[in-house]
Amino acid sequence: MNRNLTIALFLGIIVGLAGMIVVERQTRARLRTVTAFVESYFFQEALAACEAMSFPWEKAKTAQVVGLRSFKSKGMIIPMFPLYADGIYCDYSPATKKASIRSES
Repeated sequence: MNRNLTIALFLGIIVGLAGMIVVERQTRARLRTVTAFVESYFFQEALAACEAMSFPWEKAKTAQVVGLRSFKSKGMIIPMFPLYADGIYCDYSPATKKASIRSES
């Protein structure tokens, strides 16, 4: 009787872990999809705001979208969308719709 109970519990644990792995993978896939959608949504806004501040995106030899980032300030989560071109960063804030330029350092 104890042997059957041990085997049943062991199988239950294995099935539970397998189910957890499947759900975790599905959740990560959905999160990647949502992240890609949000980043593509803000890219045009960020690029327009940065180019208005003489950000060299079109003429850059090295241009890169850093991606959507966030940081915590005074208990609030502040989103930022940084763009990089030839050693210059342009940080666009979707919340305030403003951009700021900083050099690589």
